[in-house]
Amino acid sequence: MNLLGVVLGGRYEILEKLGAGGMAVVYRAVDTLLQRPVTVKVLRSELAGDEAVVKRFRREAQSAASLSHPNVVGVYDVGRQDDVHYIVMEYVEGKSLKDIIAERGPLPAEEALRIARQICEALRHAHGHHIIHRDVKPHNVLITAEGRAKVTDFGIAGAATTSTVTYPGVLLGTVYYFSPEQAQGKYGDERSDLYALGVVLYEMLTGRVPFEGESPVSVALKQIREEPRPPRELNPRVPPAAERVVLRAMAKAPELRYQSAAEMLKDLDSLQRQLAEWRSGRVALRGQPDLAERTQVVGEAAAGPTAGPSPLEGRPRTGTQPGLRDDETVGERLRTDEPPLRPRRPRIRLSRPAAWGISLAVFFGLVGVGLFLLVQWFEVPEVTVPNVVGLGVIEAETKLREHRLNARIVAWDYNAEVPNGQVFDQDPDAGSTVKAERTVSLWVSKGPELIAEVPNVIGLTWREAKISLETAGLVVDEADFTYANSETVAKDRVLSQDPAPGTRNLPRGTKAYLVVSLGSQAGTVIVPNFVGQKLDEALALLPGLGLTEGAVTRVTSQQPDRTILEQSPVPGSAVPVGSAVSFTVAGTGGSDSGGGGAEHVSTISFTVPPGPPVQNVRIVVTDNQGQRTVYDHGHVPGSEGRVSVTWTGDLLRVQIYIDGVLKEDYPITG
Repeated sequence: MNLLGVVLGGRYEILEKLGAGGMAVVYRAVDTLLQRPVTVKVLRSELAGDEAVVKRFRREAQSAASLSHPNVVGVYDVGRQDDVHYIVMEYVEGKSLKDIIAERGPLPAEEALRIARQICEALRHAHGHHIIHRDVKPHNVLITAEGRAKVTDFGIAGAATTSTVTYPGVLLGTVYYFSPEQAQGKYGDERSDLYALGVVLYEMLTGRVPFEGESPVSVALKQIREEPRPPRELNPRVPPAAERVVLRAMAKAPELRYQSAAEMLKDLDSLQRQLAEWRSGRVALRGQPDLAERTQVVGEAAAGPTAGPSPLEGRPRTGTQPGLRDDETVGERLRTDEPPLRPRRPRIRLSRPAAWGISLAVFFGLVGVGLFLLVQWFEVPEVTVPNVVGLGVIEAETKLREHRLNARIVAWDYNAEVPNGQVFDQDPDAGSTVKAERTVSLWVSKGPELIAEVPNVIGLTWREAKISLETAGLVVDEADFTYANSETVAKDRVLSQDPAPGTRNLPRGTKAYLVVSLGSQAGTVIVPNFVGQKLDEALALLPGLGLTEGAVTRVTSQQPDRTILEQSPVPGSAVPVGSAVSFTVAGTGGSDSGGGGAEHVSTISFTVPPGPPVQNVRIVVTDNQGQRTVYDHGHVPGSEGRVSVTWTGDLLRVQIYIDGVLKEDYPITG
C-alpha cells in the first residue's frame, strides 16, 4: 500500500516512509492544520483485517496518548480512514539508541548512565499511569541532537517480528530484552520493564546483549536459566557500582530486582553524582589516573562501608597495604602464600572402566533430572478466559479467580455506554486460551464524561458555531442543519440551537442541532447534490425543486456516459427559487445548451491569509456559460488550495472571496 501524498483524517499529509516493523509502517508527515511535522504509524494492511489486533492497536495507543513527559514520544491522535488504521505521534529528529550503539560500540559510562536515567524517568511516568511498555529496547529509544532520550511505542509493543515468541493469547516483546517471566508466558509487570532497562544498560556499557542464540527460543531459554556474564568481564572500564545496578535490574526473580522505577532511579542518580564528583576532582584517586582505576575508585565509593568485599580486590593499589611490594596486590599475596600443612587423606583408587561407568551414570542422571525440571518449568495448565465485560470490579475479580486467573485494573476511563464501576473491556478477550495464573487486564468505566456547559453560538456563522460546539465536546453534523429565512439574522448565521445555551452536565458526544439563517430573501432553495447521478434523472428532479436547467458541458471521462461530474451552484448552496443549475457530465465534449466555444481546463490556486481560525473561500468564475460558483469551503489561515475548472469560450473571469470579501479578480484567456 503506497500512502505517499495521501492525506489521512483530512489533515495528516504523508511525505516520506521512515521505516517498517512487524506490526506497522512508519511515515514522516505534516499536520496541515497546525503546520507541524509528525510521525504517522500505520498498521500493516495484512493485520488490518484481524479485529483483535486492530482492537489492541487502538486501545493501547489511546492509553499511551495519556502520557505527557519530556522523555516520552507523545501520541497526538489515533484514527482510521477506510481500512487504514493509524497513530499520529511526535516527530523526533535524531537516531535510535540501537543505531548509536552499532556505530560507536560501548558507550562511556557517564553517557550510558545519563541515557538509562532518562529511560527510567519515562518508565516511572508511564507506570504511574498504569501503563507497562512491554518492549523496552534500544530500537524504541530515540536520541535527539541535544542528547535527550525519548522512549516510543508505549502501550503498542507486540510487533510480530522474527525475534518474538508467541504464547497462547499473548505476544511478547523482543526476546533479547524481555524478562524470564515473559519468556515463560506469564504476565509482565513494571519489574519486567526494569529488567529490560537493565539489558539496555548492559548493551550500552558492553556493546552487546547479554544472551545470544541460534533462535529466539534458545535465547528465551537462556533468559530463564542462565546468569549473564558480568559487564566488567567484557569491558573492564565499566564502574563496579554500575555493574551492580545492571545485575540487580536483571535478577531472575522479580522480587530480587528493583521494585519500582523510582527505586532504580535513586541508584542511577547516586552513581551519576559520584561520577560527576570524580570528574570535578572532589574524589581523591590513588595510583595512576587511568580510567580503569578511576571507575574502580568510584565503584568502591558507591559500595559504602557496609557493601561487603571491595570490588577492587586483586587489582593494583600501590602503597596501601603494609608488608606488600609496591607492585604486589593482596590477591597475588593470597595466591602465592603457602597454605598450612594438613594430614594427607587416604585416596581411593578405581579402575578406569569403573570410573567411566560412574561418570556416565552421574552424567545421564543429571541430564534426566534437568529434563524433568525443564518440563515441569514449562508445563503450566491452560484455562479459558471468561467474559467479565459488564460486571462490577469485585464480581470480575471473583470470576477470574474462579478460573485460576488474576485481575489487574489498567485504567478507569470515561464510557458513555457503560455505567460507572463496570468493566467495559478486557485483555485477553473472552474465550481465549491462556496459561493458568495469567493476569487479565481490565478497563473500568467512570461513566459518561460530562460537558460543563453548552456554549452560546446563536448569531455566529455556522462554521464558527460548529467549531465552538465540537471544542466543548458536542457532535455537530452539517447534514442535520435546518434552514429558515430571517429578517434580523444574516445569511449563514445561527438562528437557534439545541441543546440550549448554558445546559450543563450533558454526556460528551451529545449531538447538537442548528437552525441556520437563509437571510431575508423569501423563496430560497437549498441545492441538492447531483454529482454521480445520470443527467436525465437530475433534469427530471429540477422542476419539483423549484430549479431550472442551466448549461450542460460534456467532458471526456472514464465515468459512464451522461454521469454528472460537477454542478454549479455547489451542493448545499441557498439560491432563489427558479435559479438555473449547470452540469458538467461525462461524454464526448461540447455543450448540450448555453455558451458554446472551445473547451478548456484551468487550475485556480489560492492561499488563505492570516485571520480568524476558520475562513470561508468561495471561487466564482464567469465564461460563455455564465457565472457560477465552483468552490465554497472553510480553511485555516496559511493553508493553500487548488481547484480545477472546466470552461468554454475565449475568456474566463476568476473571482476569489474570503469570508465574503473579494480578494482577487483576474482573467484567464483560452
